[in-house]
Amino acid sequence: MLEAAIQKKILDWLKSQGFWAVKIIQCNRNGCPDILLSMDGFFVGIEVKALGKLGNVSVLQRYQIKEINNTGGLAFVTDSLGDCQAKIQHIRDGILKNGNETKLQSVQKNNG
Repeated sequence: MLEAAIQKKILDWLKSQGFWAVKIIQCNRNGCPDILLSMDGFFVGIEVKALGKLGNVSVLQRYQIKEINNTGGLAFVTDSLGDCQAKIQHIRDGILKNGNETKLQSVQKNNG
């Protein structure tokens, strides 16, 4: 499946869940994730790749994901709606289980 089709499915699902989400078309920061999300009071960046192309993350994209994770946000790479849903659920479970202070330690290790 093409990256654009996966992005649309993810955006439609995120919005159906009541989250604020936007697809970034052009950004003044190279490597910015494709989708920016506000969820449960947290900033989340989602880099979307075509199905089976998770290894095609550029150096700049990896850098931006690391920067987001290191500064209190969450960011990850996905290649399908199902994978994205699982990662979002993992993040939400971490927030509910651990609270705001400790969720980053457990969640970021699994989503970077």
